[in-house]
Amino acid sequence: MDTVDSLWQVVLIGLLFGAGLPAVFALGIRFLLPGATTTADGTASPAHRPLCSPGWHASR
Repeated sequence: MDTVDSLWQVVLIGLLFGAGLPAVFALGIRFLLPGATTTADGTASPAHRPLCSPGWHASR
């Protein structure tokens, strides 16, 4: 039974560090990027995405 107890702890830590940390990093990067800006007349301009390729447009 001691092996099963150790196994679930290893699986839990593996999931935390294997999936949890990259997810937290991705959310942090996402929240750091500015969103679309709205002008005085109510039209929205697309956000500048520096990590995307130059040919990428928000309308796609």
